[in-house]
Amino acid sequence: LSKMGSLFAPLSNVAMALPISKWVLEKVTGIDRRRSMPRFDRGSFLKAGAKYLAARGPVANPVDKVAYFVDTYANFNDHELGFAVLDVLRHNGVEVVLPDQRPSPVPAIVYGDVGLAQRDLAYNVKHLARAVREGYKIVCSEPSAALCLSQELRHYVDGEDAVLVSRSTVELMNYLAALRSQGKLKPPTTPITDKFAYHLPCHLSAVGDETVTLRLLHDHFKIDIADLQAGCCGLSGTFGMQAKNYDLASQISESLKTALAKSTTQSILTECAACKMQIEHIAPATTIHPVNLLARSYGL
Repeated sequence: LSKMGSLFAPLSNVAMALPISKWVLEKVTGIDRRRSMPRFDRGSFLKAGAKYLAARGPVANPVDKVAYFVDTYANFNDHELGFAVLDVLRHNGVEVVLPDQRPSPVPAIVYGDVGLAQRDLAYNVKHLARAVREGYKIVCSEPSAALCLSQELRHYVDGEDAVLVSRSTVELMNYLAALRSQGKLKPPTTPITDKFAYHLPCHLSAVGDETVTLRLLHDHFKIDIADLQAGCCGLSGTFGMQAKNYDLASQISESLKTALAKSTTQSILTECAACKMQIEHIAPATTIHPVNLLARSYGL
């Protein structure tokens, strides 16, 4: 679907919203017809981002160097997220590069396709290890990707380079919080007066501080944000999108659905693309990655 979307985004976005398309998709892939597929942006962010970085030129006297691991959603569905990551990092004096990469093979791991997982992770290790040896940290805006590279990777690829990549990978919000602790994160320039609610992704809990985003947004960026404290969204990637698991995913999401109904705002922040899809499926909410809000607070 990601490859199809990158080539035929305008057509696929319209076609996949049609009832007949959803029916066919359910019959062919098992994705429940009640689910809406995310919109596709035209082309890939990796190509667009590389052109953008080339046009902007290097950061003068960088405080740090980062290799951005984009992953599937930002690459094919949400280029704005990818550009927000580049802009926020560069605004804070961080040099950013986009190494050759393949999406983290979390679905392959979940469904037991060991061969595919090994091939894609080996490809990523080859290119990411080169960046690490040149002094770059690996930063992921998608918590599942950070979990895959920092923990799952070592079960599928052996060698010094795999260990190097695993130990050098960090999730974006945890990385920005580390910059702040070092006195390197710039203050906001544009006040954000809107109110937001925050949903904690399960995979973010597994790779860093559960409160990192809340503290960063409230303490440093002075943003009014409430914690939904609702537990798992229930989607679990493609698991909850399958027709056979739809009811179970809905039951798991009841706590989140209740919290969203009680929330004083339907402007929701979460780092996980799957959580975003589930939130917008069960509530009339608008959901964005926190880094989009940080870009706005910097006037970018």
